[in-house]
Amino acid sequence: MFDAAPSQNSHIALRGDDEIRASTSAIAQTAAGPIEYFSSGDGPAILGMHGTPGGYDQVALIGNTVEARDFRLIGWSRPGYLRTPLEVGRTPAEQADAAARLLDALGIDRVCVYGASGGGPATYSFAARHPDRTWAMVTECAISKRFGDELSGLQKMLLRAAMSGLAAPVFDWFANRFPGTLARQVIRLQGTLDRGAAREFVSEVSADPDRSAFVTGLFQTLNPLTLRKAGLLNDLEQFERIDGLPLDRIKCPAMIIHGTHDSDVRFEHGEYAARAIPGAEFIAVEGGTHVLWVARQAAELSARRIEFLMRHAPA
Repeated sequence: MFDAAPSQNSHIALRGDDEIRASTSAIAQTAAGPIEYFSSGDGPAILGMHGTPGGYDQVALIGNTVEARDFRLIGWSRPGYLRTPLEVGRTPAEQADAAARLLDALGIDRVCVYGASGGGPATYSFAARHPDRTWAMVTECAISKRFGDELSGLQKMLLRAAMSGLAAPVFDWFANRFPGTLARQVIRLQGTLDRGAAREFVSEVSADPDRSAFVTGLFQTLNPLTLRKAGLLNDLEQFERIDGLPLDRIKCPAMIIHGTHDSDVRFEHGEYAARAIPGAEFIAVEGGTHVLWVARQAAELSARRIEFLMRHAPA
């Protein structure tokens, strides 16, 4: 396990907010339907499965960390998010197959599939259903089994508010005007740290320009919520219907990363996936909450991800 001690080098090479907004997307006409995506860099391909809610722009956040090591990053908006119609694929299996059709359209044979949070079910399904197209898999704080019952009363209240007809535009208004303030509140809610530890962590993140910029950038990938609402609603419905993902059928090299104090997707999801996937490498981040890119161990985690990718990347 990683302990909670701060890294000696906390600098994280992440794409800045202006760069994320400048990351332009395109529409690929695929056998599954139109899919919004972006692609940058050259080298072995990494396909990012964004969380809930999100979009291709959420994947763009991690661009600099992989492009600098000669990897190609492909991000797509999962069905119901931004410009990818929900009809492209509702279930995790359908989304996995739609992602494969996107790779067909882009002329890409094999990828490392990388999924975070609500992108977990589609990520695990892709690796299991398309083993010949998966050279590795990385998941981070990802849903690996039925999800929904463990949500707190406050989280359910916030989700109900987000799904109401009036709340999404109000959320977008606040997000445009007070992104830093709202981002700090979101970070505070995404861990099971006690009040004092949570306050200290938020202060640390706010004082670090790189981590603070990442949080604000991540928050912007939830906005506008009005263009992500269909995907959010579908995800929540699908997560409650999960009756066993095909984890034992995943044969590619796999790295599972999860924070021990994640309140959004409980730590047991990471433990469960690591037990079920043959030969999976499991990184338990002590004290880590849901957004590990700003954890105290962020620099070490970044190095571990890159080392794993370089070790398994096809020649």
